[in-house]
Amino acid sequence: MKKKLRKYIILPLLAVLWLCGCGKKEETDTETVYADREKNQELADFLIAYYQIPEEFCTETRYYYDRVDLNEDGTEEILAVVVGEYTECDGGDPAVILEQSEQGYQVLERFAYVRTPVYVSDTMTDGWHDLIFPAYGGEEGTGFRVFHYQDGIGYQNENMEFMEDMDENFCGKKMIADNFIDDMDKGNYLTLRETPLSGN
Repeated sequence: MKKKLRKYIILPLLAVLWLCGCGKKEETDTETVYADREKNQELADFLIAYYQIPEEFCTETRYYYDRVDLNEDGTEEILAVVVGEYTECDGGDPAVILEQSEQGYQVLERFAYVRTPVYVSDTMTDGWHDLIFPAYGGEEGTGFRVFHYQDGIGYQNENMEFMEDMDENFCGKKMIADNFIDDMDKGNYLTLRETPLSGN
């Protein structure tokens, strides 16, 4: 009788402890954010001019973007990645961090190539959130490139780190987490220029 009673007490207790543990884990889970699907032709035009993309490539070149307040000043920056035959390289796709004002877009940082998703860490350096990009192959090998902002220089400085595995205690956002291959198959993406309708 005591064994049965103990069983009925312990099992619910374990369930409660498990739920509490999951609750704690949820607090540190990464927030997954997919790219904005609203067409932004002003941004597309800027990217065409900035990367000097020939018109014949524009209808096939995709762009993914979203907004995030990287320096906690109350104004969101734009993170944009350009994906296409003309701009791609072995290390990934080019990306920019932009500031938007009435005068247009200003490039705050440019990356020659990145892999997605982009991890925006809750940890900040010199007032800006750390950025983490997956890395595949190359001199560094497979892992993650960690960029710490440096006042007066930006994200690309000698403080860049490389880690083989993502920190289990990572807290932050996983942005532009879209599956580029799946999007391509489904036609679920934005291009710098719309494909003209046949007959026009």
